[in-house]
Amino acid sequence: MNAPIDWSLKLRTKRLLLLAGFGAGLVIATIMGRAASLPYDPMDFRHSTNLTGPDNSKALADLLEYMGKDVVRREHPWFRFEDDSLFSTDGSTAIVLLDPAYRVTRAERKRLMEWAHGGGRMFATGNTGIEQCVHYKIPVAMVRDTLAGSPIDHNGDITIRHGFERAASEARRGPPTIRCDLLEPTAIDTLFTTGRGVPVVIAVRFGSGGRITLVSDGSIFTNQVLREYPSVTGILATAGLFDAHRFVFDEYHQGFQRTGSLMAAAARLLFHQPFGWTILQLTGVFLLYVLVNALRFGPALPTAEARRRSELEHVDALASGLARARAADMGARLLVAGLMRRLYGPSFRQTGGTDRMLVQLETSAHLDGDKHSVRRLATALQIDDPEQKIVRTAEAVEDVWKQLSHKR
Repeated sequence: MNAPIDWSLKLRTKRLLLLAGFGAGLVIATIMGRAASLPYDPMDFRHSTNLTGPDNSKALADLLEYMGKDVVRREHPWFRFEDDSLFSTDGSTAIVLLDPAYRVTRAERKRLMEWAHGGGRMFATGNTGIEQCVHYKIPVAMVRDTLAGSPIDHNGDITIRHGFERAASEARRGPPTIRCDLLEPTAIDTLFTTGRGVPVVIAVRFGSGGRITLVSDGSIFTNQVLREYPSVTGILATAGLFDAHRFVFDEYHQGFQRTGSLMAAAARLLFHQPFGWTILQLTGVFLLYVLVNALRFGPALPTAEARRRSELEHVDALASGLARARAADMGARLLVAGLMRRLYGPSFRQTGGTDRMLVQLETSAHLDGDKHSVRRLATALQIDDPEQKIVRTAEAVEDVWKQLSHKR
């Protein structure tokens, strides 16, 4: 005969295997996360000076600091300038906007244009909306040409994806989303073009001495391009920006606000950091563990049968409880009173103690066997041991009930 299957052992073995798999997943996820981790997010293409990826722009700020310039990373909008001494219009400060990831609002463009018109310097790359204020636009179609012109003509293989295009006079204020208050410049010069003559870098000058340098393609100031073509910084020198002592980089429109969302910070941690990747992988392993435990394969596991407590066990439990409560006499009296109610029905009235009830029972017993059962009940009520008194009384009560119940 085959031995019964120990389902509890099989279940414990299954759980141990799942826990071992979870631990192995933890170790593998940690090792892979560390091995594949990069000091930057390869999918982050923001031209921010806070980021070190090949498509970011930290190298430009590092270069300026190496040259002894004061670099400030601004994390506030351009509605107002909090420190007038920081944003002086004497030419010592240059505001730098590197292809903002978030749109510069009309009020901010107006404030920046007023600052440049008053004598300040500004350097902007990509589609900032400032170019619309000086009658230029960046078409959606790509140019895909090389940069030409001194001082970097020996690096003519730098690919330019976007160039400037002169805006039509009737659309000089631009569509409503980029409309700005025009401040007429005194001169607009083209500093660099592509090989086919498409403007790439233009300089806008105001009569007050203010200057705006606009670059159509901000990718030429990324970390990778600056590392491979250091001479691209000649654009800054040609624009006269190296004369400035302080460079204020716009990090607010790159997503580095001084105040941020907790959910956004958690999302950045989960999707852009190796530690977050490890958490996601462990979460996946845990969900797989829950799924495997939720689905049951094979026959149903046998369960332990619920056994009802026998009458004797009930009596033993009752006796133990009454003995501990020192209420054995009361329990025995209640057992006898219950027997009387079962025998005589609602007409029974308990007017005396157990002795009076025993006399009544013995009077009702006509046969010797009936009287013997009643005497046994009387003897049980005289036992001194509390537990034995309850047990023997209960047994005697049942005997009396069997002898006398059929006669009622």
